[in-house]
Amino acid sequence: MAKRTGGTVEVVRGASYLVFVSQPGRTTAFIERAARETGR
Repeated sequence: MAKRTGGTVEVVRGASYLVFVSQPGRTTAFIERAARETGR
């Protein structure tokens, strides 16, 4: 789905399926980067 919408996917090796809980720093960095890149 990300490819079809032009989205970005980041693979976090060794993370659980709840990456936003198990890797909060990586999740925050990803969201902040997306916000900067979209100008919001």
